[in-house]
Parts: sequence; C-alpha cells; structure tokens
Amino acid sequence: MLLPLVLLLVIGSFPATVEANKHRALRFGQSTADYIEWSPNMAPFTRQFSVCTWLKKRHQSSQPMVVNYTPYSHGMMLGDNGLHNYVVGSQLHLQSEYNVPDGEWFHVCWLWSASSYTTTVYLNGKIIGSTATNQRELRTGGTMCLGNYARVKSSLYTFGGDLFKFSIYSRVLTDTEIRNMASDICSNEEENLNSIRSLRWEDIILQERSGSVTEITTGCPSPEEIEAGRQAKMLRLIEERLETFESRLQNTEQELARTKTSLLQSDTKLENVTASLTATQEKLKNSEQELAETKSILNQRLNQTENKLENVTTSLKTTQEKLKNSEQELAETKSNLNQRLENVITSLTSTQNKLNDTEQELAETKSTLNQRLNQTENKLKM
Repeated sequence: MLLPLVLLLVIGSFPATVEANKHRALRFGQSTADYIEWSPNMAPFTRQFSVCTWLKKRHQSSQPMVVNYTPYSHGMMLGDNGLHNYVVGSQLHLQSEYNVPDGEWFHVCWLWSASSYTTTVYLNGKIIGSTATNQRELRTGGTMCLGNYARVKSSLYTFGGDLFKFSIYSRVLTDTEIRNMASDICSNEEENLNSIRSLRWEDIILQERSGSVTEITTGCPSPEEIEAGRQAKMLRLIEERLETFESRLQNTEQELARTKTSLLQSDTKLENVTASLTATQEKLKNSEQELAETKSILNQRLNQTENKLENVTTSLKTTQEKLKNSEQELAETKSNLNQRLENVITSLTSTQNKLNDTEQELAETKSTLNQRLNQTENKLKM
C-alpha cells in the first residue's frame, strides 16, 4: 500500500511540460514557396550577436540561403555551403571549409561585434574563418527570411534542407559555449544561455510558414519522452529507496528482537543482583549488630582499664608519699650521721651501703612504676 501512494505523490509533483515543440526541427521544401518570413525585433543585436543553428543539407542550389535579414540593405545573409557569410555589408567565402556531407546534421555559428568590426564563422565547434566588416551597426526594422532570399524568392537561394535550434544571441559567444553547443545536438546549452538568447527557436518554430515547411523529429527525446524518462528514473529511485528502507526495517526488527532478548537476560541478571544485594544488606545488618556488641565489650573493658588506672594512680601516689617520707628519714639519718660521723665511720659506711641498696631498690621501683604507667597510657590510647 505504501509504494503506490509514494509513487502517486512523486509523479503528481512533476512540473508540467512547457515549450513542447522545442525538440522538433523544420524541414524546408525545395521550391521557392517554401520559407518562413517575418519582422523580428533586432534591437538587441545592433552592436553584436551570435547566430547559431543545426543544419542538414538535402538540396543542391548555387546560393542556398539559410537566413537572410534585410533592412534597407543586406544586413545578414548566411548559407549552408560556405558561400554566403555576409554581415553588415562584408562577405566571407568559405566553400572549401564546408566539408560536410549531405544528409547529416552539422552545427554552424556566425559571430559579429561592432567592438572589433569582425565576423567569425564556427563549423562544428571550430573556427573556420574570420574577416573584418564595415564599421557600422546592424540596422533594425528589416525582414527576416528563413529558407530563401527576403526580397526576391529565387531557386538560386532555395535552402531545401533541415533546420534546428536556430537562435540569435545578444553577445559574442565564447569558444567553450560554442563547443558545448556543437558537442551534442540534443544538449541543453542553448537553454543555459537563455538570458542572452533574444531570438529563440521555440518562438521561431511558431511563426507562420509558407509552402512546405514541416516539423520533423531529430532523434532528440521529446518533452513527453523526457518527462516519462524522468518519471521512470524517479520510480526506480523510489523503488531502490524503498528496498533500502525495507532492508533497514528488517535489520531494525532483528536488532529489536536481539535487544528484547538482551533485556530479558538483563532482567534475569537484575533479579540475581537484587537477591545478592538483599543478602549483602542482611549480612551488613548482622555485621552492624556484631559491631555494636563489640563496641559495648570494648567500652566495658575501657571502663575496667580506667578503674585499674585509677588504682594504679592511687598506688603511685602512696608510693610517692612513702618515697617522700623515706627521703625525710634519710635526711634525718644523714644529719645524725654527720653528727656522729667521727664516732661511727664504720657504722656510717654500713649505713651508706644500706642507703645505696635502698636507692637501687627505689630506682627499680620507679622504673617498674614507669613501665606500668606507659602500659596504662598505651591501653588508654587503644
């Protein structure tokens, strides 16, 4: 259902074909009555112009005339065999350069400019001749005739061939533009120059015709064929894009299926992780309880240690008091000994020995007390 709808929308969006006859040529009969004659607006070409056309020779006459434009004198007289290349009163004969067979299309351009007063002739994209012209402008208000002489129709000037894409441009074309134009009879180079194509083939072919001047095909695709080709190309493009989209959709569906499977697996893993997390939380709760119990035990031990420390401190104070008393007794004893020094040297010596022993014991006691004090402080730090 999607494909027909898309095709309908795309085909319906194509612009309408215009200028349907621009891809058709004109075939001129071989009598003096077969021509097209009218009075075009030549104002854009008074200072410069380029006349370009495709020709096919089908008739032999001494002075075949493709186009003749005559104001009060010959303004333009151009033929298909190189004899007439006449612009603003100056002629250029190029018969030997027109080496084109009968019955085949060939391309011709005639260029002229009042800036250089020169006319140049191109055959199939290449220059075959050039000459200076009279130093004057092209006059307006004249009559143009395709297929014969404008003033007097004569068998001498009968064209009798095929004419296609005859156009006049309002400036001198470049070599590249002419080569592009001559490269392919079906090219669109003429339309690319529409801004300066002041006299167009699409308009000329609609002019009133005299005698046998008929439209023929050129082998170039008609507008309808071009439109059909464009539509067919667009349809192929749409089909290719639809195939691409369908392939991408299929890949997306497969990827979606894989994603769903992955999600199911992830759900299972999530359940397992959730269960593991619950177990971990339970263990954490138990650990917190154990930590609280351990903290309580440590607090109890700390209290006991503090109590012991108080006892040790009390004992230390007692010891210090005793030491102070001993020192006082020692001082008294020393005083007595000094008084009795002379009489009791021997006794003093003994007493001194005892005193030394006492000091040693006191030092040991003090060391022991310091050790206990350090142990107590370490326990307190823990």
